[in-house]
Amino acid sequence: MVKLIESGSNPAGAGAAELRLADADQLGEKILVGVNKFKVKEEERDLENLQDDPETINRQLQRLAAVKASRRWEKSRAPCG
Repeated sequence: MVKLIESGSNPAGAGAAELRLADADQLGEKILVGVNKFKVKEEERDLENLQDDPETINRQLQRLAAVKASRRWEKSRAPCG
């Protein structure tokens, strides 16, 4: 909206429409998840961090290395068709 005003190409009624949307947001007529509805309380937001064990990390890294090694780079660089 600001860019439209600054460029001088503000369509008629755009400001009024934006004000109506802002009012609807504040009055709760328009639901915005996390803004005016379904907010999470700060104490509920405190989650434990997931801790992976080193064995799982190593296993995943080995799988990733195997996938990368099995790729056929020459085919991926060839033109389609």
